[in-house]
Amino acid sequence: MARQERTKKSTVANSVKTMESARLVAEPPFPLSETETNYFRGIVTAREHETWSDNDRVIGANLAKTYSAIDQLWTDINAEGFVVENQRGTPVANPKVNALNSMTSAMQSLNKTLGLSASQRGLSGAKQGSRNLAEQQARQIIDKVSEDDLI
Repeated sequence: MARQERTKKSTVANSVKTMESARLVAEPPFPLSETETNYFRGIVTAREHETWSDNDRVIGANLAKTYSAIDQLWTDINAEGFVVENQRGTPVANPKVNALNSMTSAMQSLNKTLGLSASQRGLSGAKQGSRNLAEQQARQIIDKVSEDDLI
């Protein structure tokens, strides 16, 4: 497999590229709900824009759907409780708890696949971490400047 060569982010030219890249936001590969889209935006901004392949975007969109499903399951569990009554009136464990556990496992797996889990971020090394941080800081500056009425 060919090794991806990366340029040094600390040069002036590459600082400009970082600012330009921070303006770009990957689009989901298929339609998502508003909540899923918000999760997708958070997911894709966790890594440098240029590191997202088409396949990564599909996985990221599925991760966003998983986050949304987990939210819904928690809402249901909070309303129904961890124990529900079956058709015979016997208290049983809420089956949505098993679904929540499955979705949480899927979420963790997708995070690892994308290199977004804490352990994966540690494995990717300080260089990639600082590259991601540089783009996130540039994105924050762009957001702050865009809120300014003087510009």
